[in-house]
Amino acid sequence: MHSLIIALSAIVALPVALSAPLSSRQAGGGTRALFAASNASFINGQPLAASGGAFYIGVPTDAPCTLPAPQCAQYSNTTAVLIDSLSSSVGMYSTVPSRVYVAQNGVFSFTEPGQVNDVPEGAYEGPFDGQGGVLHFGGGNSGGWIACPLFTPGQLPYQVLNRVSSMGAVCADAIDLAITTTNVDSVAAYEYE
Repeated sequence: MHSLIIALSAIVALPVALSAPLSSRQAGGGTRALFAASNASFINGQPLAASGGAFYIGVPTDAPCTLPAPQCAQYSNTTAVLIDSLSSSVGMYSTVPSRVYVAQNGVFSFTEPGQVNDVPEGAYEGPFDGQGGVLHFGGGNSGGWIACPLFTPGQLPYQVLNRVSSMGAVCADAIDLAITTTNVDSVAAYEYE
């Protein structure tokens, strides 16, 4: 009888263990803010911002809320991602989900809100990993993260890309960088655009 009670206790505890947050189920996962790490001092330590379906340095986050104003007060307007090391994928930390990927041209991107399965053909959905406080990407024969100026080299804003084999020419003033991560305990955004 004692062994039956132990077996039943284990079965009852199983759904609780499986419903635990991803961050507690594997290393390198969880809700994270992203930052640029580079020898270029004007970029080093700057947050990455989600805007227009891509990631930038020196651009405000675009996280609108389409609900009535009182309901929107509960949502964040900062960029954060959910790193799932079990599936080697990344999604936007928001109520309306988006999937993160690297486009065929190297642009570090995310899908439109609610369109997690609409990753463009030829894009790389992973593998991603957040171990050691650094966002690693291993798809498309990755050659590492870079930032390219949107306007004037040496001045923000910059767009974040990955040197994937399919990207073709790299911008002339590319800056090599790493993407570091920090844990985020804040509320999610409503959606990212």
